[in-house]
Amino acid sequence: MAVPAALPNILILYSIMTAIHPLRYTWSYREPADLSRLAYHKLIFWNDGICLLGYSEEHTIVAAKSLGFDPDISAETFTGFLMDEPLLGGGEPVTQLLVFSDRQMLIPEGVFDVDASEGWFRSLHFVDTNEAVEVFALHKPKAVALEAVRRDLISVIKGIYADVAVLGFSNHLLNFFDEGAGNVGVTILGDKAVLQAYRFQQLHALKVTDASEGEVLQFIAALQDTYGMKQEDVRITVSGYGDRLVPVMITLRDFFATREHLLQESFFNAVALCGS
Repeated sequence: MAVPAALPNILILYSIMTAIHPLRYTWSYREPADLSRLAYHKLIFWNDGICLLGYSEEHTIVAAKSLGFDPDISAETFTGFLMDEPLLGGGEPVTQLLVFSDRQMLIPEGVFDVDASEGWFRSLHFVDTNEAVEVFALHKPKAVALEAVRRDLISVIKGIYADVAVLGFSNHLLNFFDEGAGNVGVTILGDKAVLQAYRFQQLHALKVTDASEGEVLQFIAALQDTYGMKQEDVRITVSGYGDRLVPVMITLRDFFATREHLLQESFFNAVALCGS
C-alpha cells in the first residue's frame, strides 16, 4: 500500500508535539468550562504530575485538569507547558502550590533535627541533583514530613507565580480526616494514590503509589501484618478524583468497610479551604 505523501509530515508534527508535552496521563473535570468565572488557582504537584484547579470568587470549583508527565521532564519543557495551558491562561493568580512526593518520611516533632534528619532521609531515598528535601510541618500528629521534590520545577512555578505559597499537601490530607472516618485513608489523585494509616486518629504511615487496586490492597495487607489487624478491623475512607476512583472503591467495598467522603467536586471544594 502506498504511504500518503502527507504522512511523514504528520508524524514529524506528532513527534514535536509529544516532545513538547510528554504527557502519560490526562483527566479533566468540567472542561470545556466558563473560564470567565475563574478568580484564582491552586496547584497540587508531585514529582511526575500536577493537578490544576480553577476556582470562582465563591471558592467553588470551575474546572480541573490532572496531568501526568515524564518524571525526567526538563524545566524548559515544563515552563512551556504551564505557559501554554488554557486553564492558566487568563492571568488569575495561583495562590497555593500543594506539594507531595512518593519519597517521604515522618519524624516526630520532638526529635526532629534538620541536618541529621536530611542525612537520614538521603540514606534511605535517592535524591537527584535537581531535587531537594523539603520539610513540611504536620499538625496531627505533631511531626514533620520530609519529602523529595523537584526543586527545578517548583522554581519554575514560583518564577511564574511569584506570590504562590508552597505548602505540604500531606498535612492537608489530615483536614479531610474527620472523627467519623476509619483507620485507613485512600486519596486518589488522578493516576496516583496517597495512602494513609491512622491509629487513634493520628497519622502513622503515608505512602504514594499508583492508583491501582493491587497497590492499594498490598498497602492494606502490610498494615494488617504490622498491626495485627483482622479484615473486619479495617475501616477505609476514600477521597479524591479521577477515572481510577470508582474501580478502586468497588474493589475495596468487596473486602472492607468503606466510606466515601470527598469525591470529585466535593474534594476540589475541600482543597479550596486548604491553608485558610
